[in-house]
Amino acid sequence: MRNLIGPEMVKIPFSKATPMCPALLDAAPCAMPAAGSPAAIYQLAVHPDTPDLVEASLTLPADGAGEMWLGAQGVTRGLSHQILQPRCGAEPLVEQDRGWVKPAGCRRVDWQIRFDTVRDDGADPARQRSLYFPDRSWWLLSEGTSLLRPKHAGLARLTANLPVLGGGEPAASAWFLPDGDAPPAFFALGNVAGTTVGAQGVRVTHVADRPEAVWRMGLIALQRRAMAWLTEVMRVERGGRLLVVWLGMNPASGRASGAAGDRSFVSGYVAGDPRGSSLSLMTLAHEQFHQLAALTRPGDHPAWYGESLAQFYALRALSRLGSRQREIQALRDKFIDASRPVPATLLDWQRRHEEGDAAAYPQFYTQGATFWHQLDALLRQATEGQHTLDQDLPALLALPTDAATPLPATLRQQWRTQVGPAVDVLIRRYVGG
Repeated sequence: MRNLIGPEMVKIPFSKATPMCPALLDAAPCAMPAAGSPAAIYQLAVHPDTPDLVEASLTLPADGAGEMWLGAQGVTRGLSHQILQPRCGAEPLVEQDRGWVKPAGCRRVDWQIRFDTVRDDGADPARQRSLYFPDRSWWLLSEGTSLLRPKHAGLARLTANLPVLGGGEPAASAWFLPDGDAPPAFFALGNVAGTTVGAQGVRVTHVADRPEAVWRMGLIALQRRAMAWLTEVMRVERGGRLLVVWLGMNPASGRASGAAGDRSFVSGYVAGDPRGSSLSLMTLAHEQFHQLAALTRPGDHPAWYGESLAQFYALRALSRLGSRQREIQALRDKFIDASRPVPATLLDWQRRHEEGDAAAYPQFYTQGATFWHQLDALLRQATEGQHTLDQDLPALLALPTDAATPLPATLRQQWRTQVGPAVDVLIRRYVGG
């Protein structure tokens, strides 16, 4: 299932944003299971004669010897897997429930990953495909479409017969894989030379399909500026290491796309855009918001909440940092429009999204961003600019919400005191509850 985010931006959603293991921020032991601990181990082997067909294996710990369902986790989120011929020894696994069943007594599963070969017309990050780039002999591994994970998978390790670059820090030549409830991870393999920049204690390594184009467009500099502003407004106090993979998209598509994962994300840029592309900046700022939010160890939130905040602050970053104001205003107007009809509340859209309605998710970006914009405007007007949504953002991220309490109760009471009845009218119209 593909979800359109306005006319320009595409993203495949994940059910929730899961905080990163604290070790990735604090260098505590849980970042990577210690040597000898019962962690699943994934191994990749690339062979020169078949570069687009990569051998993969999963070795489970002793407690994984029983019968077990395995599958590519992205399939449950509308993605197509790239897994071929999963087997235990010579015995093929039995397909079941959009995955496969590993029999009891088997602790090692082997399969092949069919990497898509990237040609001149680029790739779409929203599809979250594992990709092979023959011009520079490197590979992009997408966990969500290529690795067999158990349901409720715990921490795992990844190794390969080529150099690997990911988010976080490797340990003992292996990279951390998130647990099964977290967004997936992306890794660059082979001949990759990343460029690392930092701001506010957060380091970001950039890998690109065409490094010279990314540099020429100024995207790394824009990302650093966006990250510096977002870390300040989000009050990010902990450092970490993230990975950004840049993929050029065909200008004829008229849009950019991105995919946020655990400590890593893939961001599309529109090939041929002039320096400071508004569309590319909005895309990276949206995905960067998700990454930095994870560093704050947020409370649990439904999809509408996290996506609408990310889009509102992506547009804020675009307005502050972009240079092409007419283009920025036109792009902003596609998402924020107080005159747009509100046929259903965000809670209704959330319910419809959970039921599989593809029309629901784009509303998080349009109706959701419009809600936060209008709330911010009410706060600014009522306090003569002394209080804005920025000051409440850390609490908005930290405090959990759900269908019964769609907005933090303490903040809602504070807004009533500051603004008066108008804030409840706004919330009832856009959010519901």
